[in-house]
Order: sequence, then C-alpha cells, then structure tokens
Amino acid sequence: MADDSNPEVLNRLPSERAVYLLLIQVGNAFSIDLGRAGTHSVHPGFYLYLDHASEPGGLQSRIADHLQRHTPQGWHLDTLLSQAQVLEVWYTPGPRRMLKHWSELLQDSSRFQTAIRHFGVSEYHRSRITHLFFTKRRPKFDGFAAWMHEVFGTDLEILRVTLTEADA
Repeated sequence: MADDSNPEVLNRLPSERAVYLLLIQVGNAFSIDLGRAGTHSVHPGFYLYLDHASEPGGLQSRIADHLQRHTPQGWHLDTLLSQAQVLEVWYTPGPRRMLKHWSELLQDSSRFQTAIRHFGVSEYHRSRITHLFFTKRRPKFDGFAAWMHEVFGTDLEILRVTLTEADA
C-alpha cells in the first residue's frame, strides 16, 4: 500500500470521535495470515472496514495512522492494507454505539458478504459480528447514506472524504 496520507485530505477529517467505514479496493487475490485466526483468501473487489475512533486526535489521527502503515503491524487491518488501497472514508461523528448498528446492518444485507469472520472485533469473539465486508461492485456513498437515513432518520450526519480514485 502506498502512503496516501495527504495532509490536505486528512485536514478535512474531524479531530473528534466518529464511527467510520473505510472503502478499500483489492486488485489482486492474495492470502492473509492472521495468526491464531488462520489464513484467509482475499479476493479482488471492494472491502468495507468499520471501526470507531475515540482516541486523542479522533478520526483524523486514526485515519492518518491507517494510511501511514507500510507493513503489517500485528493488527488484522494493517495486514490487509499492506496489499490494498483505501479509496474513501465514510463517517458519522459521535458515539461508538453506531458501530454495532452499522455492522449488523451490513451483516444482514444481501449486498455484502462477510469477508473474514470476526475480523477486527476481538471484543465480540462469541458473536457473529465482523467489521470487514466484501462486495465485487463498488458501493456508492449516496446509496449507503440513503440507506442509513432510512434506518436511523435524516438527522444522522453521514460524511465522506475521498482519498484516491479506484484504478480503472
């Protein structure tokens, strides 16, 4: 993965806490070794990774950290991002509880598949929840935002920052 940490782009992200989704593109198939979680196949397509930024520096700091990693650092996401490209960040400012709601909606949707069971959710090891979803077709932000507004109401603020365009 290239260092996509453009300061101008990162400055458009808030330094407050937020629930976020990384839209990730994988161009070529590869295997990912997740230690005790086993080895998994990663297929070309689009991945949606969900998380919550609550540390000092908020979303801006968290995304900068994700983008500056060049090699696997022990976190499942770092291992994936070492061979993938983050295209966009979709987010909603606010509390962590929205993370579980977004994850459950994606889990129950026919539009997305669970990419790797329990990916990024060590705190939910006994549940079926994952924070990594797969789709062959690039999801559209406007469709996602409309879906979230339909479920949670139009007061829910959902924002997007484009980091890089998908490869043709």
